[in-house]
Amino acid sequence: MKKVICLLIFLIAVAAGCSKEKERTQKSSEIFPVIDSNGADPWVFKKGDTYYYTKTTGNNVTLWKSNQLSTVAFGQEKVIWDMPSEFESAWAPELHYIDGQWVIYVALNKLGETHRMYAITNPSKDPYQGSWDLKPIAGMDDKFAIDGTVLSLNSGLYFIWSGWEGYENVAQNLYITKMSSPTAIAGKRQLISKPEFDWETKQNPLINEAPEILVIGDKVNLTYSASGSWDDDYSLGLMTLSVFANPMNPSNWAKSKEPIFTKTDTTFGPGHNAFVKDDKGDAWLVYHAARWSHSGWSRSIRMQSLEVKNGIIQKMIPLEDTDKISLPAGDTKRKVYLAKDAQLSEGLKLEKDGSLPEKTSVTGFSETKEKAFFDISVKEAGEYTVLAYVKTVDIYTDDNPVSILFMVNGNEEQMTLLPSDYYQPIGQTVALKEGKNTLSFSLEVGIDDVRLNRIEVIKVKNKVKY
Repeated sequence: MKKVICLLIFLIAVAAGCSKEKERTQKSSEIFPVIDSNGADPWVFKKGDTYYYTKTTGNNVTLWKSNQLSTVAFGQEKVIWDMPSEFESAWAPELHYIDGQWVIYVALNKLGETHRMYAITNPSKDPYQGSWDLKPIAGMDDKFAIDGTVLSLNSGLYFIWSGWEGYENVAQNLYITKMSSPTAIAGKRQLISKPEFDWETKQNPLINEAPEILVIGDKVNLTYSASGSWDDDYSLGLMTLSVFANPMNPSNWAKSKEPIFTKTDTTFGPGHNAFVKDDKGDAWLVYHAARWSHSGWSRSIRMQSLEVKNGIIQKMIPLEDTDKISLPAGDTKRKVYLAKDAQLSEGLKLEKDGSLPEKTSVTGFSETKEKAFFDISVKEAGEYTVLAYVKTVDIYTDDNPVSILFMVNGNEEQMTLLPSDYYQPIGQTVALKEGKNTLSFSLEVGIDDVRLNRIEVIKVKNKVKY
């Protein structure tokens, strides 16, 4: 009888331990809207099973690639093109695959000059291989031009961009013209939109920019960004066109009098978007927003699913950073370790944070020796993306980023955390062994204003195939 009682006690203890382990290693099919803690002018392009991501980096074109949309900002990274010394800056690159070649449209300016549109081409099947050839888009005039994109219809290929009417920075308008090839235009430009409504004219100079195309059924949706990108009023507008209509005729474009995507009490300056479809074919909006109110050009990248009716994008509300959304189709579930699951060294503590769904974060980190440890268990050895959701407190300058250290099984990874009003993901793709792995989170230089809410572990799917 005594042996039976002991066995029952043992089984109860094991069951309790298993229940606790299950709670500590819950899998989630939800994510938060912020997918990149630092960046602007995002672009995502899907070819086959691969997502390619780029953004404004200033002096080059950098690509990231992944088989999963939600972790594309942490995918394989490569600088595929370095800006020659004759140029001063590179803005808003877009990657396309047209007529059997890769084409990147990017705005460049030579020293002392305004920006013009260029194309960088590569005939390789793999954009991470081969050579890239830079050339100005042939046939364009010498006026300021940025944010070029393409519209492909049965009637041909069209180039759409933001530019000045003359040579003075009074207003940026949207123009369109037909293309004779992916790197040359075939005729004169046609004005299709200018800043005119109150929500488009909040700052000077007046701005319509960042046109982006999504064709749904027989409708062409053209979103664009209006008002100053440096302030909270930056918003998305919408123009629509029948795929059977002539896009060179301005009267064929229907322009909404109201924005379809604008600031809220917690999300500021949402704009300059991209569209991408997941493995199921559902469309997602990827865009940048300010990291705090009036943060200027300090921005992060977010995404959320589109709302569409009869082929037309509907008015939407930017999600808060704490809103949870379902994973895009094809993305794998995440293993989640909350702050309360961590083992804390002396000096660290758990504190309530009412802004979060889980409402508890690790705080402290005033000394480099203060660390939060997580025991991470995986069933299969391989590559995993490990994300930490963190924020700084009351440090509103990008001049003093915080250096975060991950130590995974003795291997150190370093990341940069910029200030933000909300928790944001920083992370690395690392090798994990089967079974138990140990991760520690600390700061390279102690500073008592960092909070850690959670660790997420995502299995990297099979390597990209071409």
